[in-house]
Amino acid sequence: MGEIIRKGNWQWDYSEGGDILNVHKNRVKIHISEEVGPDITIDYNTEGRIVGFEILHASEFLEKDGFTVKDLERIDDAKFEVVQNGAQIVLSLKAGKKEQKVLIPTVLLEAQV
Repeated sequence: MGEIIRKGNWQWDYSEGGDILNVHKNRVKIHISEEVGPDITIDYNTEGRIVGFEILHASEFLEKDGFTVKDLERIDDAKFEVVQNGAQIVLSLKAGKKEQKVLIPTVLLEAQV
């Protein structure tokens, strides 16, 4: 994995070798993880709230939103919000002057944030 970056209530890391992006709430313990879609795993705390996620093949997934591997290696800010009663996750990424909100497709999630 890449170096874990912490900023405010968030932490993230990107591994170029594995092409994996992790985004989590800072200093929150993961109780259980669930694969909810192709290459997407959601992490929950003990109350069943979403506290983070992992995207495999992240550069391929985020390419349609204009992010390259180089952008992923230099993320300045990353955070997410859970919307529509847990049915969707909106990821906000910033890398240099690029800023983008990305919808993380999931199956209907049972947990709420």
